[in-house]
Amino acid sequence: HEVTERHNFGARVATEGNDEIARLGSCFNAMLAELEKRAAEKTAFEAQLKRQALNDDLTGLPNRRLLADRLTYALDLARRRSHEVALLYIDLDKFKQLNDTCGHAAGDDALRSLVAAINSAIRSTDLLGRIGGDEFAVLLVDCSENDARIVAERIRQSVRELRISDDATRLSVSTGVVCITGGKQSLNALLGQADGLMYATKRRGGDGVCVQSI
Repeated sequence: HEVTERHNFGARVATEGNDEIARLGSCFNAMLAELEKRAAEKTAFEAQLKRQALNDDLTGLPNRRLLADRLTYALDLARRRSHEVALLYIDLDKFKQLNDTCGHAAGDDALRSLVAAINSAIRSTDLLGRIGGDEFAVLLVDCSENDARIVAERIRQSVRELRISDDATRLSVSTGVVCITGGKQSLNALLGQADGLMYATKRRGGDGVCVQSI
């Protein structure tokens, strides 16, 4: 009953009694131990598959799919509570050139260093995820336009201090910031606006921040 109905593979039978009964109990417990091991391996494997489906392999951050779910929920919550929020769209400048010049290992190091720089500038209540490639999104919760600008500048300055491969390789980011004070724009529309602001920064030479309130 414990095994078939409750799937309790940790159950064991008593090994008391005559030698034959004791041996039977020991063999039965060995079988249960093997079933318990296999169940644990299956659970761990399923959890690994879930993590791989929802998290970025390189950085461990939520990938685009999980990020979209969390951003949608956070935006809905902020609207219900009448909180201001800011959506940052961050892109590493000249990433392709870095990969071509220093190699993909250096590119991976740059992305991990960028994540560390972003995390150092935001709160634990804010959301950070990797959209793809060298693009990241951050949702700053309960954050004014001025605060969002300060955070974006703090990230930019932190990235400028990073060095990859050698002292000559410096990093910079272009950031688009959409400050949301109301309205019911879809997440895709907000990401598109922030992305457009980020590219406006790149057209001005990169290494900067472009902010807009909606």
